Parts: sequence; structure tokens; C-alpha cells
Amino acid sequence: MSDGSSSPAPELVFVGSKPFEAFGALGDLELEFEKAEVEVLKYQIKITAPIYERRNPLTSRIPGFWPTVLEATPDFDQHVTPQDVPAFAAITSLNIIRPNPDEPRDFIVEIGFDKERNDLFEDEILRKRFWWRTVEGKWSGLVSEPVEVRWKDNKDLSNGETKRVYEEWKAKKDEREGKGKGKEKVVVKGKGKGKAVSNGEEEKKPSLEERLKGGQPSFFTWFAWMGKGTEYGLEGKEKEEGEGEEGEGEEEGDEDEEGDDLFNHGDELALTIADDIYPNAIKYFLETVTGDEEIDSDMSVSEINSEDEDDDEEEEDSEDDGIGSSRPKRDVTDDSEDEGENEGNKRRKRVKK
Repeated sequence: MSDGSSSPAPELVFVGSKPFEAFGALGDLELEFEKAEVEVLKYQIKITAPIYERRNPLTSRIPGFWPTVLEATPDFDQHVTPQDVPAFAAITSLNIIRPNPDEPRDFIVEIGFDKERNDLFEDEILRKRFWWRTVEGKWSGLVSEPVEVRWKDNKDLSNGETKRVYEEWKAKKDEREGKGKGKEKVVVKGKGKGKAVSNGEEEKKPSLEERLKGGQPSFFTWFAWMGKGTEYGLEGKEKEEGEGEEGEGEEEGDEDEEGDDLFNHGDELALTIADDIYPNAIKYFLETVTGDEEIDSDMSVSEINSEDEDDDEEEEDSEDDGIGSSRPKRDVTDDSEDEGENEGNKRRKRVKK
């Protein structure tokens, strides 16, 4: 019998080479599973892309569709500051593009805004591209490049940081491609303090906490997120056309750099948008407008409207009854049977999330 105390995990003792051979074989199988998942994703994208093309213009015609979806997404609000809310209210479209048939894990996030209602920045569409990058034996995951957000005067929610990151990255990329003025000096202008390089020496930048003054970064700092080893850029002939080895053209040690991102875990947010918010947008929207967290994906709009009308009629009947109404009460047994029948009907209309 157990005395209630937790016993230590048994120590694994391997005798001979068979267990190690099994571990090696399991590792090989994991690689095969990953390749299979990529093939499944390729097929899924192929058959769903035309459907999303038909869906996107319809969702853009529904007022407040995407702001409602984003608000309904679990934990998404933790990335949104109160200052971001006016821009989120002006979102009119959200689209995920998979531009690389050979690597379906690459994608582009496009967010469109109503220019008349968005008074924070000039852009009507913000696009951010993500590449799936693998460094053999070390890590694999998403990387990106900073996007220039053209903030309006005195409206920059990043206090100049997104501009600083973009211009610094652009200067380094141009220098690497031979477009810069050499390695003498790179100075990035903007409200934020950049990194000045003079005679091979780098000036120490203030920490992220110091630059943001301890506050939560705006959602729009996500567009400056890069990830590991991408400070010199990923766009290029080899990357675009898939030529060359992984990491070709990167400086030695770049793949180990964590980067100095304004937005933590930008890859996780990108995957949330691409793999959860975008495909499940209708579900999140209907959950909000109907107040039902278990929506049947097979229900038509007419069925939903019919349910709403029935609910309205029930509310009117209850109002007619009022407090102390003389209307006779229904038999308890009948009421219980009807309630069970109604619940059964509702369950048949629902599916799992």
C-alpha cells in the first residue's frame, strides 16, 4: 500500500546496445512522421485554398467580423494593449497565403484596415512573411523579417522602436548585399536608440525594458519580430527559389542568435493566427453572436436565424406570463419530458469545437 508519498521515478539501466538502437530507430520514425505531416498539410492547403478564396470576400462584407473573431479567440487579448483597440476595430480583412508549394509551413499574414477609421498608421494592409527554417541537429521553427509600419505623426505606439528595428535591419542587409556605404558607420535614426557601429566597436543599446519603459509592447511590435539568425534577411534568390543548402549565405553563428525582438514568442502568435484564428474564424464569430460555445459547423444561416426567432418567441411568452400571472402552470412531468426532448434536439445540432 502506498503511504501517500510520491516514489521516485525508476532509474533506467540499459544493458547492451539494443535499447540504444531502438532509440535511434524511434528518432528516424519521428522524422518520417514529420515528413508525413508536411505532405498532409500540402494536400489540405490544395483542397481548402479555393474555399478560402470564396470565403474571404464574404467575411470582409460583414461589419466587425474580424474584430469579433479576434476578441473571441482564447488568450489573444493578452497581446493587445488599450492603445491598440482603435486600430483593431478598423480591421476589415485577414488572410493567410501559402506561397511555397514545396514548403507549406511558410506563410504570409495579411491584415487589412479601413483607412478612414484607422488613424494610427498609413498602411491599408500590413503583410508579414514567415519562413520555416531548420538548422540540422540544433533547432527548427519560424523566422521572419521586420515590416515597416508607417505610423502617422505622434501616433507611433512603439515609441519609434519598430522604425528603429526595420531601418537597422535594412541597413545591415544593404551592407551585406554591397548596397551600403561600407562598415565605417551605421546609424539608424528614430525616436528609439539604435545600435551605432564605429570602427568595429558597437555601442551598447538600452535593454528592451528600458526602451519600453516597463510597459506591455503594442501588438504592432509583432511586425518587427525576426526570430533566430535573421538580422541580415532571408529574402534572396536562394531562399525564394529554394536553391542551396539550409542556412546558405548566413554568417557563421547566426543560427544560434536569439535576436533582440520587441515582441516575445512572435512565432507562437503567428501560428495561432495561421492555424487557429484563420481556419476557425466562422466558429469564433458565431460563438459570439449566438452566445453558444458549441456551434454546429453544419448549421446553415437560416437554421441559426430560426433558432434565434424561437428564442425571441420564448422570451415574449415569458414576458406575458409575468410575475403572478394567472396562466396555469404546466405539469412538472410534462415539463421535464419537454425539456429533455429540447435538449436532445439541441445536442443533435451541435458538434465539438
